[in-house]
Amino acid sequence: MTFFTAIADIFKDSATYEIAIRFFAVLAFAAVGEWVAQKAGTMNISVEAMILGAAFSGAVGYDLTSSTIVGLLFAVGAGLIISAVQANMSYRLNINQFVTGLTLNVLVLALVGFLLASLKPVSKIATEWNIPLLSDIPVVGGALFGQAWPIYLLFPLVFVGWWLLYKTRWGLEARAAGENPASAKATAVPVLKRQRQAIYFCGIAAGLSGGYLLLGQV
Repeated sequence: MTFFTAIADIFKDSATYEIAIRFFAVLAFAAVGEWVAQKAGTMNISVEAMILGAAFSGAVGYDLTSSTIVGLLFAVGAGLIISAVQANMSYRLNINQFVTGLTLNVLVLALVGFLLASLKPVSKIATEWNIPLLSDIPVVGGALFGQAWPIYLLFPLVFVGWWLLYKTRWGLEARAAGENPASAKATAVPVLKRQRQAIYFCGIAAGLSGGYLLLGQV
């Protein structure tokens, strides 16, 4: 009974949910971008590189300006740059996408480790936003509605990803490129271009993931 009591205490502790939501958010930001990229028929495995590069760039941006917004912009920029390398190497130069992704993961890990030791940027967690009434809900209120403010960017990001894929011509063409690229090409859909653009979106989302990892947790 003591074991089950201890388990019950864990699930009644608000800190459990707060930690879970923080880790969930990091994965969720990146997952939205990867969802769009995979709908376009790409196998983008350089997400880890995008998140790590974004986290480091966000630290540099914050260290230079002491601004959370600038830090996030640096993070998104880094994610976009890495995604541009992945997209153009794989869907313009026709280099194997798995080789490109693995190489980027290793390269960025080594590069960030080297630059971190040299630059030693300093950052801090962004301001917490407590949404009135909702943050007062017992146990889960603080976890869902009392986090560092960058986490709330996840909600519009999910909507934008859904809207792009299912409510725009771009999304129709991207999904066609993923489901049947030969037929899409026959109807004048620029398949490789749509696939590159889907990876760019993934880079932006992964950049937000890395930015939140830094400014929302570390």
